[in-house]
Amino acid sequence: MLTYINLDDIQKISTIIAMFATVYTLYQAYIRYKRDTYAKMFIEYTKRFENIMQSFPDDNWTLRLNLNSTTESEISPKMRLSILQYLNLCSEEYHLWKKGYLAQDVWEIWEKELIRTLQSPLFQKEWKLIATEFEAYEEFCNYVNDVQQREK
Repeated sequence: MLTYINLDDIQKISTIIAMFATVYTLYQAYIRYKRDTYAKMFIEYTKRFENIMQSFPDDNWTLRLNLNSTTESEISPKMRLSILQYLNLCSEEYHLWKKGYLAQDVWEIWEKELIRTLQSPLFQKEWKLIATEFEAYEEFCNYVNDVQQREK
């Protein structure tokens, strides 16, 4: 027996197809937007990181990641400011990651450097002096304290 499709059925099928096409298009737009936003954020934070690293005084530059020595010398005010700026940047990155605005794979790359830096003698010493600057963000303070207490 031959069955015919009436005009109403064709309109319903067309409507369903159009709805799926719209949903698919919106999903693709969301994916592109999310990828573009992550890329822009990555570029912006990378620029900020580079600017902060360039602000470290030349004579103190090697102290930043020297994990095997102690920091007996006095830290210059410029160096302390650079450290504060670096930690502020890191607290923002940490916040973005915790809130899901920073991709996990990007955070994993950045966190490795952050852990290495936080565990350096310089940052261990300086954190004790500037931790109060981050009192309003207790979760970040706890994170830094935890990282600094881990074995290297």
